[in-house]
Amino acid sequence: MQCCRTGFTLIVIERVAAFIEANRLLQPGQVVGVGFSGGADSTALLHLLQELGYDVFAAHVNHRQRPEADEHEEQCRRVAEGFGTGWMSAKYDVPAIAKDRRIGIEEAGRIARYDFFKKINEEFGHTIATAHTLDDSVETMLLNLARGTGLKGLAGIPIRRDGYIVRPLLPIRRSETIAYCKAIGIEPLHDPSNDDNRFARVRLREFMPAFDGLHPGAIANAARAANIFAEEDQFLDALAANAMLECEIVSDDPLQFLTKHLEVNLDADRLRHLYPVILKRGLRLIADALGANITFEQTETVCEAIHANEKASVTLEGGAFAIEADHYKVAIRRREKSAGYRQPLAVPGETVSDALGFRFTVRQTESEPERPYRSLDVVIDAHAVKGSLYIRPFAPGDRIRPLKSGHEKKIQDLLTDRKVGALAKSRLPIVCDLIGPIWIPTVCIADRVKVTDQTSQRLELHFGASV
Repeated sequence: MQCCRTGFTLIVIERVAAFIEANRLLQPGQVVGVGFSGGADSTALLHLLQELGYDVFAAHVNHRQRPEADEHEEQCRRVAEGFGTGWMSAKYDVPAIAKDRRIGIEEAGRIARYDFFKKINEEFGHTIATAHTLDDSVETMLLNLARGTGLKGLAGIPIRRDGYIVRPLLPIRRSETIAYCKAIGIEPLHDPSNDDNRFARVRLREFMPAFDGLHPGAIANAARAANIFAEEDQFLDALAANAMLECEIVSDDPLQFLTKHLEVNLDADRLRHLYPVILKRGLRLIADALGANITFEQTETVCEAIHANEKASVTLEGGAFAIEADHYKVAIRRREKSAGYRQPLAVPGETVSDALGFRFTVRQTESEPERPYRSLDVVIDAHAVKGSLYIRPFAPGDRIRPLKSGHEKKIQDLLTDRKVGALAKSRLPIVCDLIGPIWIPTVCIADRVKVTDQTSQRLELHFGASV
């Protein structure tokens, strides 16, 4: 189907083209998937991107919320075929997602859509364009304000998301997408959920005409304010990120690679000298970078403890992460229990754990080079090893007789003396043979496998990061 270009449709197309170019959202002729529901917004976007010369396909998610969902999917497919675009679809049980995750249907539907978009990008590398309009951005801004938010929430809908999702219709009003569909002779499909007052966004849309009438150009003015908030939010994020880098306690511990993506340690005294707004924002940035979610109340609790030079411990949403503050340090870390595994070591060869981020290399050697304190390398007497070598996590009750020691010691005590943190301890493998532990990387080796004058075959073990 070719567009009968009127003065109005030309204006809309030119505005979207200018927005895409100004923000470098797409490359000429690029393959682009359009999140397609069949409504006016996604129909207009599908058509006008095709008019602009992009290789377009419709990406539709069947939410399986209503009996007519399959029929709606088929109607969407026919619209896409009528435009001559490609088609991809997926079915998600959105009600089941909502029930399992204890979230609303609207949020579950959003999760389903973005999961589908992510799979398309991972498999084919395609960019996905969603049909969010200027009205959607302002509605998001107001909904966030009603729920309680900072600058990030007041910034509305971002132009880009996750590196592969773009929003070319953000300068366009919803009324314009409806008029665009009418101009090209297409009747958009109707989604009954847009009339369901159980959804906060539907109730807000009943209020929007009154808001729009408060002042000439109220919606456009609110959108401009959202852009200002977005710029200021990015500026403050940059300040806070730099401040956190200045406060980070940099470790020279050779085991640091085990936890570098799972914990951050900050100097409490330096944090106390930061402006509260920078401190709070910095804590939120770190939590987000680690994959955690810190609430407003939790942020306040931690900041109050820092400024009062008091101890505090806060478990973040879901219980997987915690923030612990004392007089000297603030630690944000993942909580992990030791994974239950027993993995043979390749002798000689490499043994890799991508899940825990480490690699063991074992090879035969004829020398015993000097080993510095906290070494990640060890040379042992191969014939002193009983049975096969394997690795497993530390377990309570483990004991070892360290090199040059006259008696056994608890590995727990050795790890404590070595100041191995709880998170690193849960991820640090120990090398064992049939009798028990023989090497704890950077901590000690068992005296019974030491190299002596009678050693005829030696093994060198190296422990390091998997990448």
